[in-house]
Amino acid sequence: MSGSNNRNGDLISILENFEPDLVLINVITASWYSANEIAKVIKFYDTSITISIGGVFPTLIGKIIYNSFSHFDIIVIGEGEYIIGEAILSFLKLGTFKRGVFESSKEVPIPKIDFNLVAENIKIIKDSNFPIETSRGCSFGCLFCYLRDFSKPLRYKNLNDLYSELQFLDSLGIHKLFFSDDNFDLNKRHCVKIVNFLKSFNFDIILETRLENVTKERIKDLKEAGVSEIIYGVEHIDLSPLSMMKKCEPCMRREWKKIANENTRSLNKGDITSHPIFMLGLPGETNGSLNNLVNFACELGKLDNVQYFTNWIRKSSSFIPISKYFSVKCLK
Repeated sequence: MSGSNNRNGDLISILENFEPDLVLINVITASWYSANEIAKVIKFYDTSITISIGGVFPTLIGKIIYNSFSHFDIIVIGEGEYIIGEAILSFLKLGTFKRGVFESSKEVPIPKIDFNLVAENIKIIKDSNFPIETSRGCSFGCLFCYLRDFSKPLRYKNLNDLYSELQFLDSLGIHKLFFSDDNFDLNKRHCVKIVNFLKSFNFDIILETRLENVTKERIKDLKEAGVSEIIYGVEHIDLSPLSMMKKCEPCMRREWKKIANENTRSLNKGDITSHPIFMLGLPGETNGSLNNLVNFACELGKLDNVQYFTNWIRKSSSFIPISKYFSVKCLK
């Protein structure tokens, strides 16, 4: 059987085991093709299964998707927890799901963790990185980022609710956490309180934050709080691409390379694994700026605790393929 047929067989096996009434699919632009194919397989298996899609891509063109692809029954624009919750409650009363395009409120609170649901599924989730949100949204307006159209406005979880969640997870023996905030420490006072509270536990934490916030002074506190890995966007180091993408404050752009270098090396010395993100091939990219960025990324990649991520945006015959860059230049 082909790889595609094998995957279809796996999906059908899951459907046979669970017999779902509703399937939820989260879609970013890059996963649209796969999501569409998955939906077709589900409807082929059983046309009565309701399929809902949400995420960045449907948020941007949800009405077009709904009018063009009949196998999607519910389109969620924006954040989906409360929309899907209402859809399920309606189904339990009426026995059917309402079809259509549904848009979330702009100021919904961050949902609390369902303690009963977590306890019931503890065997499944205990060894995975359990997602925790302390905030949602971002106050920055980077041109490339989905948050300009999604997760607005910036909101923070009530600290008492957050502390109760952390204590509950600890009591169940869940110690691997992923802080899924769009940017963990946009509010310094809020962040300091959380970090100080975390120091009394033994969590192993991955989080995403802003590069400029990962300073020498803060790394010690983060390490003591249990942070072992940090994801942050460098994106680029040259002034022109940084200005075009509206990355970081204008006054910081000329120092951005220095900041990225110093803060990444400080994380390395502090024994925190860093995951800097680099964006290659932006519109307007030149061979010179691409070379500068790749060379810089490869130098950081030689450090012990650096595992970089790359986004390759533009394909052009004038650029050396990224695979050639990174197979040759980034050997440690």
